[in-house]
Amino acid sequence: MVAARAQVRAVGQGGFTLLELMVTLIVTLIGMAGLLQLHTSMARANEASGRQLEASGYAEQALEQLRSLTLAELITEYSALPIDEDYDTVSGRNGVDFTRHVSVIEVSPAPNSLIRLRVEVSWTDNGAVEGSADGIYDHTLAVELLRAEQGAQ
Repeated sequence: MVAARAQVRAVGQGGFTLLELMVTLIVTLIGMAGLLQLHTSMARANEASGRQLEASGYAEQALEQLRSLTLAELITEYSALPIDEDYDTVSGRNGVDFTRHVSVIEVSPAPNSLIRLRVEVSWTDNGAVEGSADGIYDHTLAVELLRAEQGAQ
């Protein structure tokens, strides 16, 4: 009679089999792998967004420097119009170098005397060499504005 009770308890006890635990473990690992991939892609997108924001800041800074100069000062510093010059290279966060290019052209001659100021900022992601892998790591951001020549009516 005691042996019969022991058998009833053994059969009636609930628990997980090794197979059920393995299936649960595999499903959990697949879910974790998906979350890890999502985290990695979000980190890359965040990094790319940060670089674009940084490039935008460098472009705006250079544009404001150009904007503060009169046309005569621009010509003295660079050359006669049109101006098409490389600006200084700026080292950004995480060792990314941002190269800046400046162009100034006369859009309309006197009496309107409009000039276009344009700054292009270029950089390469992931430490790649510029132009490598068909340029998939190369980026360029441009900002520009039109202004009336100072002194024009």
